[in-house]
Amino acid sequence: MLGECYKYLGLEVDPTKCRAEPGRALAALVRDLVNQRHPERIRPRNQEVREEGATRVGHAGLGVPQLRMKVPAMKRGILERLAKSSDARVARIAEAILLPPGPSAKEIKEQAARDNEHQLYTSADGRGLSGCGSSPPTHEWVGDGSRLMQGSTYVHAIKTHLGVVNTRMRASRGRLGTPVLCDLGCGRPESLGHLLQSCPSSPVKSYRCFVNSLLEHGLWSGSLTLSRAHGLKCSYYDVGDIRAWVRERTGHTPVFTTLTINWRGLMSTPSYMALKSLGLIKPELRLLPVRAMEGSVATLWAHRDMGGSG
Repeated sequence: MLGECYKYLGLEVDPTKCRAEPGRALAALVRDLVNQRHPERIRPRNQEVREEGATRVGHAGLGVPQLRMKVPAMKRGILERLAKSSDARVARIAEAILLPPGPSAKEIKEQAARDNEHQLYTSADGRGLSGCGSSPPTHEWVGDGSRLMQGSTYVHAIKTHLGVVNTRMRASRGRLGTPVLCDLGCGRPESLGHLLQSCPSSPVKSYRCFVNSLLEHGLWSGSLTLSRAHGLKCSYYDVGDIRAWVRERTGHTPVFTTLTINWRGLMSTPSYMALKSLGLIKPELRLLPVRAMEGSVATLWAHRDMGGSG
């Protein structure tokens, strides 16, 4: 029974040493996962060259080496459960293997999640997602957006929301020597955020004109979190002279807020709460990111018509 239990765990019990040791198969697997420099990944058949490290999430890869974090957490979790076994022998062996004390399986998984989150937010595909975990559900348009916009616009809005629009930076993953600079000749890497926010040759103005009668608004490229972008814009206008001027003209103390939506259709939480306090209901709030995404799609189409990729 004990031997079968540890075979499942990937451990072998040595009767002469009275302790459990990693089985050869498990040891070889872990060693290969740690030392493997070029893990297998999906690639086109005609692609001969592999770029070292291209599977890292931070390099816009597929993230295949996640097993490096999953295997230790899974093994630790099994040992922790065996340490609570009703069989005293199994419990003692598991407790011995767990020495010296280290992070629990839950802590290992939480740390892995934080690492993945950091890698995603600093990657080309993850720009614009920082802070989305605390963003209000203003991106629920994804579920019913086809009723709010044309079919082709909705499809391209989904691609923009997911960050899967074809760009030179995205097309260069895993290919050595592939050009990544913008097709329009601005000399900067062509990412989705670059096309929508910072390319001097791209018609960004069409993306900034969707709200000009409700609140001061901002569209951010993803280098700042949404809440911080909101705070910076508020602090820009929340100064003594403006406060005094508004109080003198209206007799009321002004309240400064913004409508901050990034190019992936996510609205900052302070903006969302401010609009709700003004009486806007959820269906009305849903229209704002939809209008922003329509502007993104129009900008990308204009870039394509000017000779860019897409």
